[in-house]
Amino acid sequence: MPCAQLLGDSQALEVVAMHSEVETSLRKRELVQDFQPSGLTRRIPIFNGRIVVVDDGCPKVAGANAPAFTTFVFGRGAFALGLDTTDPEDMHETDRNALAHESVLVSRRRFILHPRGVRWIGTPASTSGPSNAELSTPTNWVKVYFDKNIRIVAIRHNI
Repeated sequence: MPCAQLLGDSQALEVVAMHSEVETSLRKRELVQDFQPSGLTRRIPIFNGRIVVVDDGCPKVAGANAPAFTTFVFGRGAFALGLDTTDPEDMHETDRNALAHESVLVSRRRFILHPRGVRWIGTPASTSGPSNAELSTPTNWVKVYFDKNIRIVAIRHNI
């Protein structure tokens, strides 16, 4: 896959996420094969040696002659899972009802799925965190890894 060259010698791309119309087009050309590992009842679609994830959330933009799609290719470790600790005082709360012999502990945990290699530098308008519009604003992010170490590649194309 030519997009792997964007990562130089770090060409470990394993998963491709595409719009359902792209997947249908590739299947019609017999470029997507299904693989069924032993012990699984579900078949796994494979394109060019990579696992296929079909998601209509992948961008589709209307064009003059045909729509333009964005397909994403991911490598192992493209995302990190973290815990939001921006407000430690809000993470735990206790209460006690002495007459009923009850103690209550409330633990609030906010998990964050984060693309590795970029850092959020924006300021959210809400105290509950950034909105989807704020997250999709490029100026709210700064690259902190070299390009070839960010294991996410976006491919804009027509079918």
